[in-house]
Amino acid sequence: MGFKTRTKQLVYNILAAGALLVNSFGCCSGSQYDKPKELLTDLDDVVLYELMQEHPNEIVDIIKASGDSREQTLGALPFELMDEHSDELVQMTQRYKEHTWGVFAAFGNDVINQEQKNRSNLEHIREAAKEGTGWAYLLLPKDLMETHSDFLIDIAYASGETTGLTYALLPLDIVNEYSEELGYITELIGEDTWKVFTCFPSELMDTYSDELIGIVERYGKHSAALFEVFGKDVVEIEETHRQELENFVRKYGDSVNSLLLKFGEDFEDFEVYNGEINEENQKLFGITHFHRYYMDQDSDLLAENVANLDLDYNPDKPMALVVMNKNDWNDVFAAQKKYEGLESLTNGYKLFIFEVDNEEGAFAAIEQIGTLYGVDDEGNPNKPIDLLILGGHGSQKGLNLGYTSLQDSIETLEDFRKHDDQYLDIIDGEQFQEAAQYISQEGIVVLESCSTGEEGYNLATFVKFNMPYVDVYAPIMPVNHWEFYFDELGLVTNVEFCSEEVYMFRKLMHQDVSDGGCNGLTLKLKT
Repeated sequence: MGFKTRTKQLVYNILAAGALLVNSFGCCSGSQYDKPKELLTDLDDVVLYELMQEHPNEIVDIIKASGDSREQTLGALPFELMDEHSDELVQMTQRYKEHTWGVFAAFGNDVINQEQKNRSNLEHIREAAKEGTGWAYLLLPKDLMETHSDFLIDIAYASGETTGLTYALLPLDIVNEYSEELGYITELIGEDTWKVFTCFPSELMDTYSDELIGIVERYGKHSAALFEVFGKDVVEIEETHRQELENFVRKYGDSVNSLLLKFGEDFEDFEVYNGEINEENQKLFGITHFHRYYMDQDSDLLAENVANLDLDYNPDKPMALVVMNKNDWNDVFAAQKKYEGLESLTNGYKLFIFEVDNEEGAFAAIEQIGTLYGVDDEGNPNKPIDLLILGGHGSQKGLNLGYTSLQDSIETLEDFRKHDDQYLDIIDGEQFQEAAQYISQEGIVVLESCSTGEEGYNLATFVKFNMPYVDVYAPIMPVNHWEFYFDELGLVTNVEFCSEEVYMFRKLMHQDVSDGGCNGLTLKLKT
């Protein structure tokens, strides 16, 4: 593939990724360097080396200035301008550093003129959007820069790192007439504004602007769900069900959007049937992501959760404990496949589900359930946990439970020490050793957490080292869901993690996909 072709492809990938971020949530609308290959990693195309021969210092300076985003920056570089404007392009990269790719991709061959014209505005956006600056530049509604620059900058300061998504979902058809109202919404909602704009009923503004602003004031970021579920009827429905909706939002918080999407105008029936049991689960198990456990009104996972605290209920079934994350930035832990996996465990196990946002809560849950039936004279549990599932977004060395800015991109020991409370990670040896006493001698530990079994020194190996007699299952890469395999008693005999991407790739390559894209994606450490 030639460099020009590769460049076009990389720019396409950047734009496609931006569109994916938007559409996923949408519903309605100096420097000589004699070994350039060490810097370029896999960008060793012949044509690129020709550019290196013509502009060696400038290309290397661009690579060095753009840091970890060097591939995106080279991919978006308007190299047709290098002969006449190489110095300006280098200076631009030194000015915007790792965010330069966004400037290049946004303005293309007119980047010299547009960057000079809008430099002050771009610098304000960078100050506001921080780590999200590249996406903010890429998705900037450039046609508004001349007439609405202050408006766009105000949006950036309100939206912060999600500025790019806010720009992408801004209802452009009403900006000229209602920029003040849109700016006010952004001030109210902040970084979640893009969610509200996703299905904002802009066609109602001429008639109901005050009412729509009132809805945003009352429900904040959760007004996004009202706009999506009730559409053009949102004003009427909200007015007639205001008290019930306010109570619902107050009670269910971050689950509101998903619950409303599932049950729509039947949300009141959902509360009648399940309200009391939900309150008990929040109090007893820390459950706040209620939508994870309801595929329909009749789902009884949470009812079983409370009932299982009775020692005389399911007394002969072995114990299973699921400790789930509270921080779920993409809501993947509410997927139907994950719900079905949990539901399948109830056939053979006395199942408990907790949600936590810190390691102390996770290990406390293990101790609580591990000693539910008391301990013997030596302090050993009378009925230890047979199956322990720990769920959260993950990386090779850690499983995330509570919010941090690093999310699942955390890698260094320094970062793990800094954010240790929000992760189960490779510096929690003492805690895992202590928790081991609550797991049965033939127990199973499942890390439902992407890449925690990735090749090298990983969290799965660490858990196995500190709990040597348990079997540990963990995914070796990012995955979407799991598959449990059971014996005739409903007890887990095997776990396979699955990837929809792997499935599609194998299918494209005419490989066997009868396993659903699961085979070979799970690290299994057995005793």
